[in-house]
Amino acid sequence: MKTPTRSPRPPRPPRPRPPAPLRRPTPTQKSATPTPVAKDKVSLDADVKSSQQQMDDAGMSTEPAKLVEDGPIAGARDAQGALSEEAKKSPAEVLAEQAAALQHASGDMAALQKKALAALADARKDHVGKAGSQKKGMKQTEEEQRARPARTRRPCSMTPRRRSRSSSIRSPTRR
Repeated sequence: MKTPTRSPRPPRPPRPRPPAPLRRPTPTQKSATPTPVAKDKVSLDADVKSSQQQMDDAGMSTEPAKLVEDGPIAGARDAQGALSEEAKKSPAEVLAEQAAALQHASGDMAALQKKALAALADARKDHVGKAGSQKKGMKQTEEEQRARPARTRRPCSMTPRRRSRSSSIRSPTRR
């Protein structure tokens, strides 16, 4: 009888390399600041005309609708008036306001980023410290648990012998 032979093992595939460490993102206030509106799109005249047309089509410019002093009809009329007032501003004035608003947003974003990075660093430091103390506490607890039975264990010669069940059972006596 012939002993069966094993086929050779196929070669192991190469181990995958560990991923490269993640690069910490560096947020910039420019990436979080909205993009400015182009100069040719600053005018609100087309929006005023479109809004007025929608109000006319809905019947909100009729005499009975003009008598309404509160509610959604009056709110829409007030919004139309505010839009008309904004549309009267010159494009240069609008662009100056936009530049000031973007500058303010950029400054706020820089301060926010500094606060966020500081909070993240504090959270990491706290977490690492707590994890280390928890690990130390677990290790001490395990060591204490191992040592506790060793302290309470008695030598074999001092342990009392147990009686077998058969010897402890007595037969009932008759009276």
